[in-house]
Amino acid sequence: MTDIADKIIVITKTDRHVELFEEKIRLNGGILLKLPTTKVITKPESEIDTFISKLTSRNYYQYCIFLSPKAVDILIEFARKLDRFKLLSDYLNSIKIIGVGPKTVATLDDYGIHVDINHDNF
Repeated sequence: MTDIADKIIVITKTDRHVELFEEKIRLNGGILLKLPTTKVITKPESEIDTFISKLTSRNYYQYCIFLSPKAVDILIEFARKLDRFKLLSDYLNSIKIIGVGPKTVATLDDYGIHVDINHDNF
């Protein structure tokens, strides 16, 4: 990492995926200023439940693309809350999964969902 001692570094998002980056900045003597510029608003629970039902009850989807770790977290958290995580993860592991970006791929892996195609960007 470049010499960042006593430098102020601004990051425009704050979520659990920033923690590792934040730790590296701190260990190298930098100062991290977090400036959240987006707000994620999730769909109502009923819409996510309907989505999971449609996705898993039809046997014709061949691919599922995940574009962000936050989207993965939201879907999985709701699936767990609805007691549908096993159904969802079993289904996702039966089709081809595309993860865009290393953090998205790592998040899917953390949940036990195998990524078949890893794209750094789309």
